[in-house]
Amino acid sequence: MRGKPNSELALLLACAAVDGTTGHRVAGEFDWDQLLALAQHHRLTTALHAALSADRLPQAPDGFRRAVAAAYHTNAQQALRNAGALLQIVRELEREEVPVLTLKGPAVAVAGYGGLAQRHAGDLDLLVPKAHVPACLPLLRELGYRPLQEISNDRVLEALFRSWHHLNFVREDGLVAIELHWRLSAPRHPIAIAPDEPWQQPTRVPLGEGMVATLATDMQLLYLCEHGSRHAWKRFFWLQDVALHLQGTGAGLDTLDRVLRGPAGRRVLFGLGLARELLGAPLSPAVAAKVDEAQRRAPKLYLAWPSLEGGSAFSLGRHRYQLSMMTRPRDRVRYLLAILERPEFTTLPETRRSSPLDRLLKRLRRLR
Repeated sequence: MRGKPNSELALLLACAAVDGTTGHRVAGEFDWDQLLALAQHHRLTTALHAALSADRLPQAPDGFRRAVAAAYHTNAQQALRNAGALLQIVRELEREEVPVLTLKGPAVAVAGYGGLAQRHAGDLDLLVPKAHVPACLPLLRELGYRPLQEISNDRVLEALFRSWHHLNFVREDGLVAIELHWRLSAPRHPIAIAPDEPWQQPTRVPLGEGMVATLATDMQLLYLCEHGSRHAWKRFFWLQDVALHLQGTGAGLDTLDRVLRGPAGRRVLFGLGLARELLGAPLSPAVAAKVDEAQRRAPKLYLAWPSLEGGSAFSLGRHRYQLSMMTRPRDRVRYLLAILERPEFTTLPETRRSSPLDRLLKRLRRLR
């Protein structure tokens, strides 16, 4: 990748690394406020807490230590709150015979991190078959969750089914947020997992006094890579998810070969490459060779990626990144057409639509 991370980011990555070498004690002069801000942005305050607990940051000032400890305990409380809410929702859905899988979140925390409090606790992601989504809506309302999108009739829901992949809910007290998925990715993003595959051999993980189902081990890795790449890896804790998953389970070429030849192969390779470079994720020799080959074939992509941090959602760099991740022309066309249909695009102030690609999309929209 282009250049080197600044000293604070390098230290943060060292704290989150899984290879046992870059995570050694780090010396130097640091802006501790900047380090904490970076950790909060990348959802890696738990990695700082682990480093402090292991005495790998002996030079850290007391104020920094107190701030990290406070963030860790706040996150731990949210993780427990999320776990309790997840068990309640899963129990009610299963009672109504609605199949449900947990995506990322507590399932990844338990399986990859060794505990709920060790991973950033954000919203809860649930996957249900599309046919069961209408039955989930009143059930979630009864449990105290309200949808953030207004669903006034079946036509609205059908439109969402065609163009999107989840609905957002928030609990009445505002403390728990849910994404209810009926597919793993929006239609404009190719994905390596067929719609029926998640339900074939799910994995069950213990959570408190219950169990929750999640994606099978190999499928989990593909989804983590796809999800992070779709969001341009703007949060590095998604890379830590991948790195810890690889450390705990490994990934051989037999697992990935079919995927790497498919439309989402570039996304998966990009995620594996970043996890190896930034966090020391272990790759088998065969997979490492595939990653090296991908980097040689598309060096500009790997050099340009860090510049995607920040910026408008409609910037030329972000669109170029997304299009470069697609290998099939029809996927690129579908992506561009989906952008034209996004209502946010038409409501952006004129000054925000300044990139060449934005202006091109504006012209194309007028022609439709």
